[in-house]
Amino acid sequence: KKSERDENERLRQSRAHLSHQVEMINLSAVSAQSMTDTLKQSQSTYSKYMDKVGILGKVIRLIQNQELKEELIFKASMYLFFGSALYLFLKRFYLNEIVAEAYELLLLMVRAVQEWYLQGVGKQVDQILSPSRDGEASGEL
Repeated sequence: KKSERDENERLRQSRAHLSHQVEMINLSAVSAQSMTDTLKQSQSTYSKYMDKVGILGKVIRLIQNQELKEELIFKASMYLFFGSALYLFLKRFYLNEIVAEAYELLLLMVRAVQEWYLQGVGKQVDQILSPSRDGEASGEL
């Protein structure tokens, strides 16, 4: 009963966290869209008066830089959201236990190879791989 309540509480917290992330991404998207619309309007206004205003190039570069910055912020927010969701998903399915089991299996395999090597197979492999050592010691090449 208690573990079920704890699990429900963790799920509620996960949902709240994901909802918050979605809200932040939506706010970023709305902000980026409104900024893009404003910048497009500004760009069209400046392009009408391009001959009269000599600073159009500078303004457009500033607008493009600002637009790029907003786009990067939006993409970073998306990556953070998906990373958080993936982490919470893997945490929900006991990622730590999976990693621990994989580590134990790896150690078991390493120990088996060590034991195999120490049982004499390794000595035979050494003799096969380095027959020239005996020849070098006796002066043969």
